[in-house]
Amino acid sequence: MAVICTTKDNAGLIKITGPLLASTAGAFREQFGTWRKAESDLKDIVIDLSDVDMMDSAGLGGLIAVLKGITEGGGNLKIACLQKNPRMVFEITRTYRILIFMRRYMKRFKPVNKSRSVYGNGIEMGPLR
Repeated sequence: MAVICTTKDNAGLIKITGPLLASTAGAFREQFGTWRKAESDLKDIVIDLSDVDMMDSAGLGGLIAVLKGITEGGGNLKIACLQKNPRMVFEITRTYRILIFMRRYMKRFKPVNKSRSVYGNGIEMGPLR
């Protein structure tokens, strides 16, 4: 798993590549925490899951921990480019009710791969922005 954190126009983009599982969730939280301390003034953060093909409950726990930290600081977290298998974790646990999902990045970020489908023909979850 790799985590790439970038900043543009007072917003943050976190791109995760590889599976977000029990074996990688701790490293994700640690890398995010280090970046967040350096960029503590950011209020809008997008997590790009376009290259995350697998996620388990520990990976979801890592995302929820990030969500908690961001919202406690008065910020907003959005999940972008969710793929089919990780989407099932959100559906089974019904955590889609507390997260905001985006088909694409915000205007200030360019999508990494425009041809990828976020939801495909599957069930849409939560408010899409």
